[in-house]
Amino acid sequence: MTAFIITRDYIASDEDKAEHPDGQCNLYAKGLIGPRNASDEDMRRLRAGEGIEFQLKDDDGNLYYKGRRLEDSDADEGYYAENELAPLDCFGRPNAGAVTQLEKNLKGEWEAIN
Repeated sequence: MTAFIITRDYIASDEDKAEHPDGQCNLYAKGLIGPRNASDEDMRRLRAGEGIEFQLKDDDGNLYYKGRRLEDSDADEGYYAENELAPLDCFGRPNAGAVTQLEKNLKGEWEAIN
């Protein structure tokens, strides 16, 4: 499973942000790295700004999260779904009901990849 980081959480409440100022949790996901088996090297790369940008949206097109995912990751072993959809499958959908993952195409425009 490809490691990923949530860089922006658009749906966290002000209360959750105040309660979890460092984020990195399901209630305020900014800085959250997944999956749980992400290696120290994956985490270092993500925190350094490496990775492909993505957006996670709901079925009405509302933006829930932005982040980055690694193209290759130490966490890939044992994951049998599409690696590029790990942010959606492993975090966005179960945590908030996001249904669409977008990434920039060759023209630099956001495009759904699922």
